[in-house]
Amino acid sequence: MNRRRWRVLGMFLTLFALGTILLAACTSQGATTNNSVGSTPTTNGGSSGNCANGTVHTLATTFQEPCVNVAKGSSLQVIPLAPSFHNRVDGSWVNAEDSPV
Repeated sequence: MNRRRWRVLGMFLTLFALGTILLAACTSQGATTNNSVGSTPTTNGGSSGNCANGTVHTLATTFQEPCVNVAKGSSLQVIPLAPSFHNRVDGSWVNAEDSPV
């Protein structure tokens, strides 16, 4: 092969390798997808719909339930299903806006 073909082949393999690395970096190991279509969170204590009641399960990068209803004065139970770190801030909703404690 001549020099130009080697250069094109090298560029192609380099781009392929970089694309593969980028694709691998964008995926999260152990992540699961939640395919519950049409489940939207409710606000202001609306009906339960597809929301969990007081218990939420943590996955590698997200929560398993799309929403959770917690009655005033009750507790939220967080159950880890995968070893992960989630930032959680305690607070409340005032006039449809979050207000941290």
